[in-house]
Amino acid sequence: MEELTDITSNSISGKDKIIASGAVDALKDFALEYIKNKPKASAAWFDIGPSIRENPDFVAMDPESLHDLENRRTWVEWKVMRQYLGIYNEALAIMRDINYLVAIDTRYIGEAAAAAKDSELIQLVYRFMNSYLRSALNARDVRTAYNILNQYRLLVEAMLRNGSAPAAVEGVRHMFYYGHVSFDMKLTFVTETVAYDVSTLCQIACELGLPQEDEILRMFLELDRPLRVSSQETALLGVRKAQVKLAAFYLSQGAEEKARLIAKDMESEPADRLTAIRRALESVTSKDFWEIIDRGRNFEYMPDKQRARLSEFFGWLGVSA
Repeated sequence: MEELTDITSNSISGKDKIIASGAVDALKDFALEYIKNKPKASAAWFDIGPSIRENPDFVAMDPESLHDLENRRTWVEWKVMRQYLGIYNEALAIMRDINYLVAIDTRYIGEAAAAAKDSELIQLVYRFMNSYLRSALNARDVRTAYNILNQYRLLVEAMLRNGSAPAAVEGVRHMFYYGHVSFDMKLTFVTETVAYDVSTLCQIACELGLPQEDEILRMFLELDRPLRVSSQETALLGVRKAQVKLAAFYLSQGAEEKARLIAKDMESEPADRLTAIRRALESVTSKDFWEIIDRGRNFEYMPDKQRARLSEFFGWLGVSA
């Protein structure tokens, strides 16, 4: 693992994206194969012996944390993702494609953990994804945070679809937290990104008929709470647009009671703000953004069936076209 990390670091320094990407993927391939075979391992395998304790990635760890890795049987995966975190921080703002690849490969590890019903590993994956987000925010690297959130959303979406909905809710809670952190740091586009991603997760939970949908929706409607006492209007508008978009989806699916919850949450909004939101959403008719982006889709785009319900929703709020 460490030699693969060295190869990656040297490749980043030499601007060799192909070799760096290959080494990052090799760590992922190892981790996925390990997770597949992990149930066959004896109990002794998960003990952290003297030679491993002396490894630089473990020697400085708090004894209690080291003991937790043993009990949770996650020391190997921790070692892999510890390499990823080092690579990620080295590539930050220098070779963003490697940052994105690290997040993608960490998502694959998370999806494998969910498939294996390894709850301890899921928690560990979240910790590393959160660390990636924190590093990007501290560097004020909005583009990287935007792409990391895309992988975070895809990870949570996979958990919703494969029967790990309670773990998915915890992932949403983490996204919600970083939405507020980014707002406090005046990185408002990151807050908007969280809003649209959580809106998408609400839609998926609705389509799957999951009971966890109510909790996700509740968190979503609380995302704008601290924003209301601030002058950062752009972030508030972005969050409100995402909420209106979700309300239109609910109406298109016959879930009027959930759409009315969103309307009730927006009753105190000024009429001019609601009018601006309506006009902005109704004007978007193409799913393709006018620039090249990794996500590929315009945040504000809605299919015709969904967009057609905007007039009904804004009618409840007394906002005309």
